[in-house]
Parts: sequence; C-alpha cells; structure tokens
Amino acid sequence: MVADPYPLFAEERRLGGVAWHEPSSTYLTFDHACASAVLRDRRLGRIWTDREPAAALEPFNLLHRNQMMENEPPVHTRLRRLVVGAFNRGHVERLRPRVRELAGQLLREVDRSGFDVVGEYAEPLPVLVIAELLGVPTGLVPQLRAWSQAIVRMYEVAPGQDVVDAAVTAAGGVRGHDPRAGPRPRRRAPRRPGLRPRRRPGRRGRAQRGRGGGVGRAAPQRRPRGLGQRVRQRPRRDAPVRDPAGPRAGADLRGGDAALRLGAPAVRAHRDRAGPGR
Repeated sequence: MVADPYPLFAEERRLGGVAWHEPSSTYLTFDHACASAVLRDRRLGRIWTDREPAAALEPFNLLHRNQMMENEPPVHTRLRRLVVGAFNRGHVERLRPRVRELAGQLLREVDRSGFDVVGEYAEPLPVLVIAELLGVPTGLVPQLRAWSQAIVRMYEVAPGQDVVDAAVTAAGGVRGHDPRAGPRPRRRAPRRPGLRPRRRPGRRGRAQRGRGGGVGRAAPQRRPRGLGQRVRQRPRRDAPVRDPAGPRAGADLRGGDAALRLGAPAVRAHRDRAGPGR
C-alpha cells in the first residue's frame, strides 16, 4: 500500500471523494476537489487533543499544544507574529547566496557513488536554511534535527514504546533548551548621572496549560470500505503518518457525498481527475 497506493486511490475515487476509515476514526478524501474544500473551508481547523497517557506524555503534548501549526487564531496569530519577520521576501532573497552555499556544501559531503537523496540532501537543506533565517547557531542544527526526527515518529500509526520514549525525551530537550545560553556581552554603566540600564523584560507568561479541544469524535454517516485491511504499517520513514491534530470540522458540513459533524477529523490524499497535471 505504501509503495504503490495509486490503485487504491483510484478505486476510492470511483466510489466517491470521501470515505470513513474505521481503524483511525478519520475521514479520508481522495480527489482534488474534496481535498481543496477541506483545506479552504474555515470551519475545518486544527484542534489539538493531548495524547494519552497525558501525564507521561506531557513534554510532547506541551510542545504541540503551543505549536503554531497546531493552533487556530488568535493563538496561531500571536505565535506567527513572532517569526513572520524572518520570512519576508526581502530577507529570504538576501539569503539566496547562502542557500546556494549550503546546497553545494551538502552535495560535496555525499558519497558520489550513491546516497540517500531525501535523508542526506532534501531533508537537511530546509532545516539548515530555516536555522539561518531564525538565527539558530549552526552547531545546534544536528541536535534540532535529531529531536525533530524523534518527535515526528510519533505520527506513525502505531508507534512502539521506544518511539514514544524517544519522542518524550526529545520534546523535553526542545522545551529545556535555551538558545540564549552562553556568554553575553556586558553592558556599560550609564555615563550620565541619574540614568540606569533598562531591566531585561521578564519572560512573558508561562506556557499555556489549557487542554485542547474537548470536541468529541462524532460518528456520522460513515461509508467504511475495509480500508484497514489494505493499509499496512511500515517501519521508520515508510510508516503511514497519523497527524495527531489534523483538520477537524468546527461545524456540521458536507464533504463530497459524506456529512462531517462537529469535531470529525479529516485527512487529505488525492489525485486530480479533472486536472491530472496538478
């Protein structure tokens, strides 16, 4: 299934654009129109639900509970405002020579007789570029990549306990790391009498502790097609991905020929029948 999903997708599109997948309790979309509708409909958003057992997985849950991509406005807006300046067009364009340099450096380091294009080039390059944009020290990038890779393995359909433990440890590392650590320049004393150095502003509030959602997974008109029998788990990079906070319906709505009720999750996968070149 993972190696060649297209025959299954074609069969599902023939039956309709939306289907209920019982093993994952998730709606799946199989054509471009339905996938586009899911992405564009403002009634569908990200509603984070803590993974269980919540106490043991608190570092992982806390990281996602306060992550920009796992939130809707106004929380998303506040978090986005903190980094949006680093991604404006002018800043990115000025980084073009450095991106070329990083790309060339990665290519010079690979084994010319054969190498993993994804693992040794396509995956590390954007990490290095984003680190440059955000001012992350180059020496920290390998640690961030290791943490990230450990965390995203939790999105597999059935992660083992070793994967869970590694993800919790990595999330704790991200949470506990202070990129400002290290020697800092000392400020000079004020020369004019009566002036005092401004105090450093305190840390703005504690991490939000509110639980996400509370929205139940309703079971509306379902059209199970035995997908669970055809979807087999693969280890590591090939494992099916389970997005823990994917789009969920914020109101009752329709997708293709299926009705989605409040809180119902949806996953997009499609090939456009009307425009195969998309």
